[in-house]
Order: sequence, then structure tokens, then C-alpha cells
Amino acid sequence: MKKIAVVIVTYNRKEELRRCLHALFQQEYLPTAIYIVDNNSSDGTGLMLKDEALLEHQQIKLYYINTGKNLGGAGGFHLGVKTAHEAELYDAYLLMDDDGQPDQGEIKEMVPFLGRYDFINAFVVDINDETKTAFRQSVEAGNDRKKTEALQNEEGLILDYANPFNGTMINKKLVGQIGYPKAEMFIYGDEVEYLNRAKKFGFQPVTTIKSIHRHPQSKVKMDYQKIGFLKIPYILTNNPLMLYCARRNEIYNIHTLRGALKVFFQDIVMLYHYNKKSKELRNVMLSAIWAGLRRDFTGHLKYVK
Repeated sequence: MKKIAVVIVTYNRKEELRRCLHALFQQEYLPTAIYIVDNNSSDGTGLMLKDEALLEHQQIKLYYINTGKNLGGAGGFHLGVKTAHEAELYDAYLLMDDDGQPDQGEIKEMVPFLGRYDFINAFVVDINDETKTAFRQSVEAGNDRKKTEALQNEEGLILDYANPFNGTMINKKLVGQIGYPKAEMFIYGDEVEYLNRAKKFGFQPVTTIKSIHRHPQSKVKMDYQKIGFLKIPYILTNNPLMLYCARRNEIYNIHTLRGALKVFFQDIVMLYHYNKKSKELRNVMLSAIWAGLRRDFTGHLKYVK
């Protein structure tokens, strides 16, 4: 039996966390441990866990870690994976947000591929409409579940595809070689950076269609601007923290010429959009671009409440 430690990062979503934990308690293949990393929630998350005895289970060891301050999703996963890995008790770690809901067969369907693959994702479907995926696999497939499922091979795997950190299983060998999620990225893009890092070290990500992880569709609103034959996507938000981290981290994550050109055109479109909408948000964009180019991961702190 492989020993699996689940790492959940939560922040002010106690109802979703409760649902997530109950889904984990009902797994056909029970995890050995669950690490709950609470980014200092103010909604009574810790009290709920205690009052409802959600930190007690006859077969699963549960650990509750309150960070004392908001470390963001990136900082939370860094701390959770580091804590579990340094315990030296587990074969692999299953990462998820608090608003995810693993199907009861999620872990059972992933474990058989451990050993052959080191970065395994569950198939992430829209929790509100299971005919759709929660995240787009490609422009062609969009959020169409059937089109995405059609990409599977004879083993029910989609190769070179994953949606970290949403029902994402990474084994201890991978963590030992590439390290932990990049805490200083705070939110948005840390999962992309970790996926790219894994690929750089030669690890192939796969998604197993039979392992289902339910998650809301991305809340990040997007728009598109046509420039010649190009269709440039860009983020629509009034949230300075979201905008800053998303732009800075996307620039940091550039690793191909194609990616650089995409980000260049996105920045032009977004600066034009936000210059008309809000001078404040335009300035946030400019600061984020400069920070991304300089690899500066401190500027977001002024937007954290």
C-alpha cells in the first residue's frame, strides 16, 4: 500500500473545506494523512474543525497548521508539501484547494500509475456542470469535457497535461529532486512554475481520466482582443493583488520565444484597456511588469489585506 499525504490549502472558505474533508473521508483508497494549511482565516475555520471533530479520524492522521498570516496559495502549498515531505513517512502527496471535491475513487485511480509517472493529475471537471472541465485543456477543446476526454490514450491517460494544484499527486522522488512550490509567487502562476520545473527535470505530467476531481470553473474573467490573425486573451479584474501577481508571475514564467511574444502582446492590450479604465490599475500593471522582469517577489505585499 502506498502511503499518501493530502495537502489542502484553505483561506476563509470553511464550508468548502468541510465538503472537501468529507469527500476525502469517503475515499475508496484512504490517505494516510491530511495536512490542512490555513492561511490565517478569519471566518472561524479552526473553530469549525475542532467543534465538528473534523481533525479526528480512526484511519487518517490529520494535521492543522495555521500560518499566522496569509501566505497565499503558493506559500500554503510550499509549507504543506515541505512539512509532509520532511516527515519522511509518505510515498506521494496529493495537492488540492479547499474548494475542490475529490470523487470517492480519485486516489484509487491514481495510485496504480505511481512509479511509472511522478506527476499525476485527476481529471478536473466543473463542480456545477460535469459536462464541462473546470479548466481549458486547449483553445480547440475549450471547456468541453468530451473533446478533452477524446485526447486520452488506451490507458485512459492524457499525456503532458495537468491542472496543478487541483487533485495533483506528486511522488517523493519528484519533490526530492525539484523542491517545493515557489512560496514567494503568492497567488496565480505558482502552479505553472512548478509544472514547468517538473518538465525541466524530465518528469512527464499526465492526467488520468478515471480519477475525477470536481472544482469550480476559474473565477478569473477573461476577454480577447484581435490583433491581425492573433486572438490575445487578457485578464479583467478590479483587484490590484490579483492583477499584480498574475502579470508579474506570468512574465517570470516565460521560458519560450512564443511565450514571450504572447506576454508582450498581452501587456500592450492590457495597458491600453486599464489606461482607459483606471490609472491606478494601469500603474499596478506597470509595476507588475517591471517586477516580473527584475524577478522581484516583494511588490505584492502592499496589496495584501
